[in-house]
Amino acid sequence: MSVVTDILYDNEYAHVVNNETGTAELLEGPLRFVLPANKSMVGTKKQKITLREDQYCMLSNPYNAEKQVCDMGKSIVVQGPKTFSLFPGEELTTKPMNACLLNKNQYLVIEAMDDFSDEESGKDRKAGELYTVQGPTLFIPKKHEKIVVPPVVPKKFIRDATNISDNEAVYVRNLDTSELKMVRGPLSYVLAVNEEEYLKSLTDDEYDALQLPYEPRSNAYSIQLQKNQCVCVTDYKESKERYVLGPDRILLGPHEAVKVINLSGGVPKRENVIRVCNIGLGIDFMTDQFEVRTKDNAVLNLTVAYKWKFILDDANLHKIFAGDFVGYSCQSLRSRIREESSKNDFEHFHTNSSQLLRDKLFKEYNLEVTKQGKKVIETVTGRLFSEFNFLVFSIDVRAIKPVDKEIEQLLENSIKASMRIMCSKLNDTAETQAEMERIESETNLSKLRKNLIEIENNNLTKEKIEKARIEGKALLEKATSEALAQSLLHQSKLNLQLENMRSQMNLLDGAAGDRYIEYMKVMSMSKNVLQATIIPSSTRNLINLGSTSLISEDLAAIEPQYEEEY
Repeated sequence: MSVVTDILYDNEYAHVVNNETGTAELLEGPLRFVLPANKSMVGTKKQKITLREDQYCMLSNPYNAEKQVCDMGKSIVVQGPKTFSLFPGEELTTKPMNACLLNKNQYLVIEAMDDFSDEESGKDRKAGELYTVQGPTLFIPKKHEKIVVPPVVPKKFIRDATNISDNEAVYVRNLDTSELKMVRGPLSYVLAVNEEEYLKSLTDDEYDALQLPYEPRSNAYSIQLQKNQCVCVTDYKESKERYVLGPDRILLGPHEAVKVINLSGGVPKRENVIRVCNIGLGIDFMTDQFEVRTKDNAVLNLTVAYKWKFILDDANLHKIFAGDFVGYSCQSLRSRIREESSKNDFEHFHTNSSQLLRDKLFKEYNLEVTKQGKKVIETVTGRLFSEFNFLVFSIDVRAIKPVDKEIEQLLENSIKASMRIMCSKLNDTAETQAEMERIESETNLSKLRKNLIEIENNNLTKEKIEKARIEGKALLEKATSEALAQSLLHQSKLNLQLENMRSQMNLLDGAAGDRYIEYMKVMSMSKNVLQATIIPSSTRNLINLGSTSLISEDLAAIEPQYEEEY
């Protein structure tokens, strides 16, 4: 009897079969085992399967621990983190795979492989049903789910949402009904499982008119309209046309296209030179060149510039796109200019061409137009082409060149002579004008000098008058001051005299006044009295009278006193 001994390490496992019964069992490490004679190891030792937290794998015929047998034909999804061994009969359908980490603008398209109830969404899924899973999330498919690989990038499971900016759009087609729609931004759009981005293509004329490369694209075609521009948009689904006036920005729908007009261009005008979809409404210019013949059979090469514009009428905007308005108008004007030139000789036509053509071509029109829903009368002057509401209202002859070389040389000589005469005339006129300006300047200078002298005289007169006025005023003020001083002095004297009189009257009222009166009486007596003595009646204590000298002394003492007081 042979015995086999072996060792299983921590990350290893092995399958052992009983040779008598045919049953198999699983041995997992770490383990030291001894195989008896009736058992043998199937294959070799195997490494355990390790799944990280963000990994998963699909397992077929999973082992049922309750029944202790494998559920044949079934499959399960094993999620990490986990390390496990395969039971006998189990098969690893897929190797460990990373879970799908979806951010906000990413999604997956999932296909249901069997009928099952989706617990996360609460919906019952049918086999073959397609649906989306949007981020942000970490997605691990269930056993009934399968990630649909996009056909564009087969190795990329995760699909990015379509970011649509403001004033932009994307064309989308429904795969079930083939219906087209336009999704406008700003948003991040997630395509449904039955939707795809639709590549819209235009005609070659439309690409030329829009100045775009000949490539279909899913981003909506944008048309930027400037001021005084118009575009015609045709809706093929509704069989309608709409007209958009600038300034504006429009996006073509999935069933829309622009109307393209082939216009004449170049000098001289040639047909189908320019392809445009947005028509300028004017004011603008166009130039044409053609030959005319005068009355005296002079063939001239004429270069003419026209100024034009459209007459806007909201009810007749379709006329703007009725055809080649440039070629039609230039052809019509050519015939009328040739007709007018044939009625005039070379010299007259060459000299007055612009005025002759204006008088011939232009007239006044009173037009009834609709603007903002109201009908108004608009008066214009020029040449109106009612088929397009196209008005040419100015004409300028840029150049007149004879076809015959001889006539051209004569014309050149005539022009040179005329230029010399004109230059001489202009020179004489300039000299005359300069002389007149010089005389006028001298006259003005003399007038200014005269005015200056008058102003100086007036200033001198005013200065003298002002000086005399100031002096007179000073003398007047001086006289007034002196008179006032005299008056004040006289008044002071009068006041002093009055005061003296009052003082005298006051003195006379007392005893001294009585003595003075007595004195005056004595003085008025005979002149023979040499000496007198005045004794007041109130004096009673005088017993002995002195000599005459004493009386005289008393009188002499009294008199000065009164003289001083009065």
